[in-house]
Amino acid sequence: MKYLTLDCMYPNLDSSIESLGKGLVKNQNLKILNLTNNKISTDSYKAFWVALKNNKCLEKINVSRTELNDEVCESLSQFLDQQTLKLIDFDISRNQIGD
Repeated sequence: MKYLTLDCMYPNLDSSIESLGKGLVKNQNLKILNLTNNKISTDSYKAFWVALKNNKCLEKINVSRTELNDEVCESLSQFLDQQTLKLIDFDISRNQIGD
């Protein structure tokens, strides 16, 4: 599997996002991850970034419309500084991020 889309998971993806990150550490084939239109809490996002930091093959991540906020962006920034991913595209559009 090279592409995984979890768009509009009902009721939300929040309760399983950390497990998804841990699973992606082991999966070295997935290139594109789409999490668009999901409600993901700040704590769940932080756990996801930590779990995902050892994945080396993701090239595109879409987290648009996932309630990403300034606090999550701080942990995201730390994740991106330490990550070994070779991201080509990282979509964070349509979130509640300040200037």
